[in-house]
Amino acid sequence: MSYGKFTEYSAIACNTYYKREIDAQTLVNILAGKTPPDEWKPHLGRFFGELPQKYILGVMEENNLSLEQLTKIFETIPAVFRGKKFKELIQHG
Repeated sequence: MSYGKFTEYSAIACNTYYKREIDAQTLVNILAGKTPPDEWKPHLGRFFGELPQKYILGVMEENNLSLEQLTKIFETIPAVFRGKKFKELIQHG
């Protein structure tokens, strides 16, 4: 399956510092609630905490994901992985 540029970039960016690489399909399945985040929590920390909001919004748009879906996943990961970029998006979104 082919994914949009924001989704592909986000998956690549989430892999920085990690040996195990998350792919776009896995990232989207987790954010959609179809796959548990389990071993991908550090990667999700990078997604929610370090990616520019424009990319988070781009992933949402490209994959028809709602803020509610992402918030649900965000709340399941440990507080140490809950980044400020997504918190800002929730507060202003």
